[in-house]
Amino acid sequence: MALAFENYGLNLFADEQEHFEELMHLTTRAGKPLIGYHGTPYFFLPMGGVEFWEGVEKDGDGNLFAASFHTHCGNKCIWNMSPIGIDITPKNTSNMERVAMFCDAKTQTGMVPIEVITADVLPSYIPDDEIKMQVVAIPLALEYHADEDAYEQSLPRDENGDRWGLKLGTLNAFEFLKNHAPEQYEQGKEYPSDHYVHFAAVVKSLRHGIFEMGDEQLKTFIRCFVDTQFGELEFDHTLEQVPEEQRKNIKVGSVITGVCVLSADVAIGDYENGIVKDFDHNLRLIASVITEGDAERMISILIADAIYETDSYQQTYTGVQAIVDRFMFVHEHRDKSYEAYYATITQTEDVCLEYPVGTRCIVLKSEDEDGYESIVFLTVNEEGMVTKIKVCTDTRYRFQVDKPRQASVLDDYEFPNSIEDAIVLRAKLYGMIDEDEESVFAEEMTTTHVQLEENVQNMLDALQAEPQEDAEKALMNILGYLFAKAMECEANNTAAQKDYSTKLLASYAVQDAFQGTISSTLCEEDHQKLEKAMELGRRFFLDFKIQLQMTEPQENQFMPLFKRTAVLIQCLGQAYWRKTQRSNGKSHQ
Repeated sequence: MALAFENYGLNLFADEQEHFEELMHLTTRAGKPLIGYHGTPYFFLPMGGVEFWEGVEKDGDGNLFAASFHTHCGNKCIWNMSPIGIDITPKNTSNMERVAMFCDAKTQTGMVPIEVITADVLPSYIPDDEIKMQVVAIPLALEYHADEDAYEQSLPRDENGDRWGLKLGTLNAFEFLKNHAPEQYEQGKEYPSDHYVHFAAVVKSLRHGIFEMGDEQLKTFIRCFVDTQFGELEFDHTLEQVPEEQRKNIKVGSVITGVCVLSADVAIGDYENGIVKDFDHNLRLIASVITEGDAERMISILIADAIYETDSYQQTYTGVQAIVDRFMFVHEHRDKSYEAYYATITQTEDVCLEYPVGTRCIVLKSEDEDGYESIVFLTVNEEGMVTKIKVCTDTRYRFQVDKPRQASVLDDYEFPNSIEDAIVLRAKLYGMIDEDEESVFAEEMTTTHVQLEENVQNMLDALQAEPQEDAEKALMNILGYLFAKAMECEANNTAAQKDYSTKLLASYAVQDAFQGTISSTLCEEDHQKLEKAMELGRRFFLDFKIQLQMTEPQENQFMPLFKRTAVLIQCLGQAYWRKTQRSNGKSHQ
């Protein structure tokens, strides 16, 4: 989302290449330079409320060229965020920018993709880092609803008549989660929509956006401010980007919804003039290079005759390029990844050791091992430049880690390690069971269900007696059929008198199950619900397949796993019918 001229009413720069080139030249000539770790500058040019950022890199011959160009808007929307270790920067992106997933630094909750347009002024993006960023939302599509009731009425109903939408104030990484779902994700594939953010929020305030050119001030865009789970956020757009019939709703108290990209400037506070050279920042940079690579960022902090020593190889490297080349070689050829922790030396067994008690350092631990493997020490001169890097394995040093790696928002998420976990996860995703019902359903999964097991066995016996041309499709249809039939049975049970004298019995037809069709005892309206439910039930077959791939069971375990899956899905069908009856006619967010 480098260029968003249309959001600022500056289409002349988007439509005419000549005008765009003039703007780039103006940004270079008149903009404020800020140096990044790669040793090349950003040029920053504010023109009223609109900001232009140009990132410069060197080509193979050492010539400078414009590598990135961004529109932005200065404001007081400052967020305190932490990276969570998921970098989604496209491969062809400039070194001057980065797209990554972040969470709230204080609570370690939430997950949202952010495009950092001044990324090279920060030394690291390790999950422990707390990063202050000035954030703007660039809507790709948006709507204004008159009030909260109008927003809720705009939400489509599902097959049960319920309305579903984002909770107000929410920023949702739906596109990333959808793209990386097991059934969708392809290793190595880039998804252009990964950084799209879905939003819904109440308008808190509105202002005119001003673009200045010389002495002329033009009101070219709208600045809409809302509150989100991460803090205040500004949406920048023009009147033309709002559907014409909704423009009357552009007012305080209305609800704004849609899809946007989040643009963040981190060249603020200590970094408003570019990189900071001191011991602490250099330590963060080295930690980043060790864990993530990109050793060329070290060039800006190494003196010409800097030294790199490593106990592991009993070797010394001298000079900027020799050190950078060595770090690059190690990163490219290592057989395992490392985690870096900031620490302080607390004790030494020998008073003659080079680094005394109180020395700040980095301790490294392989992601595959429990213990720490080595300590990284830095020596910095008065100008804040690194004169020496030493990787030490001397066990006489004792240290205290600042803090173990904080849990990220993904730490609470585990890929299902059983078919039960997988079914519950999908059921929660589809709204079949709520958080408070999960424990109740867990008890159901541990109960013996004789009739449900018999239903499955009858289907499997029939399938063995009459093999289907597409066995996988038949098994998938069986799951969908049993799920819907369980709903029918539960409907009949709840409608029967206490002595069950009026109870209707659901009949099971194996051919219907194989083909994915169903007949029932229910009225037409409820029968339609069963037909829709069959599609939901079929989707659990994916969890069954993934569980097979993950566990690689013996051939004689295939059918028992399928049988357990089908029983659980019938339990879920019963619970889902009860839930639809409780919530019938109600709306949800």
